[in-house]
Amino acid sequence: MSIGLLSSLLPRTSLISHSRTEIVDAVGPVWPEASVEQVIDPWPSTISEVRIWAAAQFERGEAPVVAALLQGPDREIVRQFYVKIHATKTLQPYVLWFEPYEPIAGEELILQLWVSNERSNYAIFGTTDHRSDRTGPTLNLNPTGHGSLAYEMIWRGDGWRAALDGAPPEALRLAGGIAAGALAALLQPRVLRALRKLARKAGAAMRFAVSPIDGALRRAWRGLAAQQPRTTPPSSGRALYVFPWLIPGFAVLHYLANNLTLVRAYEAITISVIIMAAVTVLFIAFRFLLQSTPAAAAFTGLLGIAFFAYGHVYVDQPPADHRLLFGLGIPLALGIAMLLRGRTVITPPVRRFLNLGSVVLLALPVAQLALVALSAVSSESSNRGTASLTDLGLDQRIQEARASTPPEELRDIYFIILDEYPRSGSPPTFDNTEFIQKMESRGFYVDPYARSNYPRSRWSITSALNMEYIDLYDSSQATAVQLFKRASNHLLGRVARDLGYTYVHVSSGWSLTSTNPQADLVVSFGPSGRIVSGYVDEDPCIFERIVDLTNVFTTGFLQTTIVKEFVSADPLFHTDACAYFWKHPSHALEWLEFMKDSASIDGPKFVFAHFLKPHSPFSFDRHGNIAPGSGWSDDHDPTVESAFYGQLLWVNDRLIEVVDAILADSEEQPIIVIMGDHGSRDSGYEHPMATDIFAAYLLPDGHSELIYPSMTPVNTFRVLLNHYFALDFELLEDKVYRFWE
Repeated sequence: MSIGLLSSLLPRTSLISHSRTEIVDAVGPVWPEASVEQVIDPWPSTISEVRIWAAAQFERGEAPVVAALLQGPDREIVRQFYVKIHATKTLQPYVLWFEPYEPIAGEELILQLWVSNERSNYAIFGTTDHRSDRTGPTLNLNPTGHGSLAYEMIWRGDGWRAALDGAPPEALRLAGGIAAGALAALLQPRVLRALRKLARKAGAAMRFAVSPIDGALRRAWRGLAAQQPRTTPPSSGRALYVFPWLIPGFAVLHYLANNLTLVRAYEAITISVIIMAAVTVLFIAFRFLLQSTPAAAAFTGLLGIAFFAYGHVYVDQPPADHRLLFGLGIPLALGIAMLLRGRTVITPPVRRFLNLGSVVLLALPVAQLALVALSAVSSESSNRGTASLTDLGLDQRIQEARASTPPEELRDIYFIILDEYPRSGSPPTFDNTEFIQKMESRGFYVDPYARSNYPRSRWSITSALNMEYIDLYDSSQATAVQLFKRASNHLLGRVARDLGYTYVHVSSGWSLTSTNPQADLVVSFGPSGRIVSGYVDEDPCIFERIVDLTNVFTTGFLQTTIVKEFVSADPLFHTDACAYFWKHPSHALEWLEFMKDSASIDGPKFVFAHFLKPHSPFSFDRHGNIAPGSGWSDDHDPTVESAFYGQLLWVNDRLIEVVDAILADSEEQPIIVIMGDHGSRDSGYEHPMATDIFAAYLLPDGHSELIYPSMTPVNTFRVLLNHYFALDFELLEDKVYRFWE
């Protein structure tokens, strides 16, 4: 019966002919809307399956490919098959499943592989050695000089060869047949009796072989146990083991303390509760399984250290799969647990040391958070800007300017900061002449010598908004919070509002410039669309972000744990119910659309907008194609030097659209300042290119002479406010700071 069952489940055999599978080269990259063609050797039978070897560019997603059989002089498409080539580092086999086709004798048959333009990824296809009896492949009908395309023609027959050559469905059926036959054979009474007899003999032989080792281990353990106290101290039943809970607490607070300007503290609440609950469940489970409270505490603590330290010591070195380590670690951990069963592995002195050590460890991030809070409080008095403290006549001059300029005569002011937008010619290979000419044709003056005061965004933007230099030169979290406070209460915003402007703050999605408490309107962007609202001190989405297990804190924190091997996520690509974060491509698109409409807001307005492009990730190529993963690589588009410049060209086109829309909807020519916060930092923060920025000014009545050659952003609005509102700011010395990386 078992033999009959096995025979009935046998699949058909895969017979392979014209095999060329020794991969020695590859043809490609084959970009979307390009194709590779290979003349197929004469085939005397029906064609239904062809195996090829291919790969898509790694970390870019899949490359859709349309495979077709072309027959005859007219290249008639007789069969087609759609296949998705996965992004892999090595060529992988793919079977093209065609409806059975009988080739016409005497007519040339061609296999065409056309890369679809559904995605922007390219594909490469394996080739084999050069052979005189086979022509090589062509790329867009042009000879490639490669060996012939590696492919296999597969024909189906009956027999056992399916075990070696069958496609996955047939191989699965064969495995099922073998398993069913084997199970049927094993269930025979005689077979079962023979297996039990064999198992008894094997067990006896194993016990005989390991008995010397087992005896030695038992004697050694008894010797160690004899040195331990025979009685349990009366207070041991009330001993506290807190370190299993403090270890994950330290991990959570450490991540929070080092990312305060990127995350919201309350986002850590839900994940912290889940972690503490999980530790409690594990401790109780190990206490039950190991029958020892000290052993359960030790084992829970060790697992906590391994779990939370994994992401910090992780080394990504392909082709190792670290998930395998996790899989092997489970039986290893269980084995150790069984050895600890019933043992007292933590003595009272060791317990006290572990508890005290974990408390000290937890105190480190707590102290760091306290220091940040104290520094933020101490900086409150300086948040209104140096000029507002030292220039006692500024308020009076602002009132005089407002009284002498009716609201209907106030020109709109736009201050647009482009992140990491370099000056043309810096680096020397970067030529931005075409864009500069388009801006100049619209009345802009583009400063050919523009420089930023700092090579980093936080310092550069905060300095420009406050029209003063920043005397904080370290990268600590305390400094980051102080910069955040000063940027949130910047002098330029206060002056604009006092002059009678409506302050419109366009969210960048990045913490420093995502919102502003001075703004009359804060515009942010999310999955539900454009969000225009007045500033509120409380986060309107606080509850959703607390319970959201994919909030910025949780996704970022879990990437520091072993979870990173199973869930790959960039926390700043995360989208919650309220707003996109700065890396999300949709934020850039929504930002641009709003800026086109910004001139329609009623009344005189001061619009501040920080745009996180062309800064990485390079989500867009020059044609506006959105990268399927973390961004385009430099070899995505061979027509540009790098993915950065491809995205910059896309930004240029979109900025022209924004400028044209603003000018078309403005009754009076507005004041528009567009500048980079810093330049290219490929050569480091100390390199002069890091402060070479693009800067363009549209000044009503053609006052481009106001922009003197060495002017830096710290003086930009001092000059403009002096000229248009007679505020008589003192100009500062133009300095450029270059500091640590």
